[in-house]
Amino acid sequence: MQEKGIITSVGPNDKAMVKLVRDKKCQGCHACDLFGDGSASIRAVNGIDAKPGDVVEVNIGSDKVLFSSFIVFLLPILLMIVGYFIGDQFFSPQGYSGEEYGIGGAGIAFLFSLFISKQVDKAVSKKHPSAAHITNFSSLDDNHHLDCQKTQA
Repeated sequence: MQEKGIITSVGPNDKAMVKLVRDKKCQGCHACDLFGDGSASIRAVNGIDAKPGDVVEVNIGSDKVLFSSFIVFLLPILLMIVGYFIGDQFFSPQGYSGEEYGIGGAGIAFLFSLFISKQVDKAVSKKHPSAAHITNFSSLDDNHHLDCQKTQA
């Protein structure tokens, strides 16, 4: 997956923080709003010696994006469904509907999914310190903006 971004800082070992630039295809998504200022940053291997303020192209492996999406979005939902049924079937007293036990089980499963996500993130970060690579210098065009707000025209 090829994205554009702006180098915000350069660190040791050819690493750089890149503020990703939102594309028009992001219109209506609003996922970047989760990061507070309407943008997301990623640590990438800086193989082209880019400096802060440079606009660059960042290549993020599609397999990494799919795996991360599964862990962040689908795993919590799946575990909440399983947690609901476990709480409802195994922990509710006989003769009761057990809905509150199911909801409690779903909540516990959700918290467990956050723990799993964090552990997977740590393991993947150790094995693959950076899944993103800065591949080229670039420039901004009409299809790319610095934040989500501007793509909603």
